Amino acid sequence: MKILISNDDGVKAPGINCLYKSLIEHFENFEIKICAPSMERSSTGHGFSLHNPLRLEEFDDNIFGCTGYPADACYLGLHALYPENELPDLVLSGINRGGNLAQDIYYSGTLAAAREAVLRGVPALGISLCTEFNLGYVEHHFETAAKVVIKLIEKNVHEKIPIDHVINLNIPNIPFSELKGMKITELGRRNYGGEVEKRYDPRGGEYWWNKATFHGVDAKPGSDCAAVLDQFSSLSLLNVFPPTSDKKASLQEFVDAF
Repeated sequence: MKILISNDDGVKAPGINCLYKSLIEHFENFEIKICAPSMERSSTGHGFSLHNPLRLEEFDDNIFGCTGYPADACYLGLHALYPENELPDLVLSGINRGGNLAQDIYYSGTLAAAREAVLRGVPALGISLCTEFNLGYVEHHFETAAKVVIKLIEKNVHEKIPIDHVINLNIPNIPFSELKGMKITELGRRNYGGEVEKRYDPRGGEYWWNKATFHGVDAKPGSDCAAVLDQFSSLSLLNVFPPTSDKKASLQEFVDAF
């Protein structure tokens, strides 16, 4: 089996390296490669480089850094690291430092790399460790997320993902022994403040810092947010081509105006 791993935290991030080492140790006969951004690219969404060259740097055997965004890294990995018509069986994006729950999926570079794989015909998972529910010093239990991913691969998850869908996997930041299980979930809602702080550079020029503070979640039953708070892994199946809203009839008056 061939697996490509990407992320948005960067090729040297502890989450992606924990996942890579765990998979290498557990699946000795698998071909596993990394192609991830060379630098931190969190919250860059599905940015795609069309007007700048992309470069690959090989950091170690089968570990590559890409100068672009997460979607670039996945795209370049699929097309530059594999022979034509021999794409990998599965793309894993993560393990992200911080959850990608609710509306985070629109900002997330982690999900963007996974979506890009799906757009190229390869099954994919976005994987995130929900550290922001912890206060103060945080021990990152990336090994918990890696063990969850291994269990899914052992169950041939790549064969169960419908075409044009991506799995969004969020794991609470706890030891594996404390994990209560897994739930299939819908998207919840997270509450972020809209604060920006006005500052001045040494020459007196104005600039603003986006504080985007986290104010908790609306943890409705069945949501990804509720599952993680209850110490379950959250498994959400997202349609890359979501259907239009069933409320579109409210727009009919604009059509009638023409």
